[in-house]
Amino acid sequence: MRDRVRIVMLVIAAAAVISTALSLAVMSIEAQLRPAPQAPAYRAPRLADGHPDLNGIWQAFVTADWDLADHEHNPGCTPNS
Repeated sequence: MRDRVRIVMLVIAAAAVISTALSLAVMSIEAQLRPAPQAPAYRAPRLADGHPDLNGIWQAFVTADWDLADHEHNPGCTPNS
């Protein structure tokens, strides 16, 4: 009697696992077949004349724009010193 109960419990557990696996597989297939929602294309802010609005904070993170005047190379010194 004990063996029959154990077998019945194993069959019920196996059926539950199989049905869960099949339902998850069907749901993932359905999700793959549905087209993904598309986000609207980005459109940059525009000025009244239709050109892009480039106003904002602009900062140079390099020193390439410092001391553009023609001078002799003086490491660590400012020009004309």
